[in-house]
Amino acid sequence: MKIVNYTPHTVTVLGCDYPSVGIARVLMREVRVDTIGAIPVFEEHPGPVTGLPEPAPGVYYLVSRLVAAALPERGDLVFPARVQRDAHGRPSGCDALARVTPAGGTVRMPTHDFCGVCRGAGTATGVGGDSGYEGPCHYGPYGGL
Repeated sequence: MKIVNYTPHTVTVLGCDYPSVGIARVLMREVRVDTIGAIPVFEEHPGPVTGLPEPAPGVYYLVSRLVAAALPERGDLVFPARVQRDAHGRPSGCDALARVTPAGGTVRMPTHDFCGVCRGAGTATGVGGDSGYEGPCHYGPYGGL
């Protein structure tokens, strides 16, 4: 398994840095629906996603939550979860990845082969891409995912 980062910045997951290789974005369409005093109120509707490659075998694309939500049918899109913050409240990394579940369906995240700690210990596997958790992990029963 491979994780490729399509956010505008390096993302740190369980201490491993994933540098940005491109930027996936959702084009938003605004519809004015109201005003509060003199302030316009809009609804935002997601449009097409740009800057994202087609799915590839064994590849997960690290994207923003907004991009993942715009394409819930794509099980290869993940976004940072369990975000850690520094003393100033800025994101400094994350302990897990998440993905959007399509309406009416479920998606199962495969084992976290990309975790260098577990992979190095040989205690977690992901053979076939959907085998799920198969052994003890440094981060709990599901590798934080």
